[in-house]
Amino acid sequence: MEGKETKTDEASLMSGEEVSSVLEGQDGGIQTRSKFERVGLLLQVIGSCCLSLVSGMSRHEANAGIGVDTMVLWQSLMSMIVGMYLQTHFKLSLCAIENDHRREIFALGILQYMICAISSYVYTKFELTEATIVLLAATLSSGLLGTKILVKQTPRSSDIAYCIVSLVALFFVQAAVDEVYGLAICASIALGMYYAILFKLNEVSMLSVYVHMSTVSFAMALFKSIFFSQSSLVEGPLISLILMGIFRALGQIALLRGYQFENNPIAAAMVFF
Repeated sequence: MEGKETKTDEASLMSGEEVSSVLEGQDGGIQTRSKFERVGLLLQVIGSCCLSLVSGMSRHEANAGIGVDTMVLWQSLMSMIVGMYLQTHFKLSLCAIENDHRREIFALGILQYMICAISSYVYTKFELTEATIVLLAATLSSGLLGTKILVKQTPRSSDIAYCIVSLVALFFVQAAVDEVYGLAICASIALGMYYAILFKLNEVSMLSVYVHMSTVSFAMALFKSIFFSQSSLVEGPLISLILMGIFRALGQIALLRGYQFENNPIAAAMVFF
């Protein structure tokens, strides 16, 4: 009987040690995760500031007579150049994308061009705050719906709360319901589709994804500027166009990287503003 009790005590002692080690591992994992989330939120704040600056510059340059097609062309070009530079700096392959993901990335490139073009046009027609509210509200709604349908992932309660608040804010927008308003809704729905597709590429190098879809976006912008646009390839001060492109690239990359650490739907919604 004593031998059995001793074995039982040893077994219970070892199981307790194992449990404590597991708990310590869980605590360490939680701390590491919280650090990543803080880094992700910091990157999202930096990216949002950069893109907010770009939206203000877009409004200013449009008032100076620079066409939207010219701005989108240079922003796509600088996004591709900055992405390639960072890939070279971090010694990443420029073609590090598997064939299984090329279709999704090509779709993201098309969406990137559409959203950049339409949102830039909306910012030139609306007040900045009203344009942001319109774009953000429909983006969150369609993004959460697309995530639910395509990824089969249930949105968090906080995400749903953000969506409801943004929809309520639509009632305070003073802009007229005209063609521009409809384009803003279309851009937001397209960005919601992007938000859903991004979930499927969460394990792929986000920098490689960004470079590939920026290349597709630049090709489409160049094609439209040459054959279907009345705007010239260079309008106004070139340094302003280059700075807009650099700020947009840095903002998008910061938001995309931060989104990998912390799945904040507002970060995804602001990527192409």
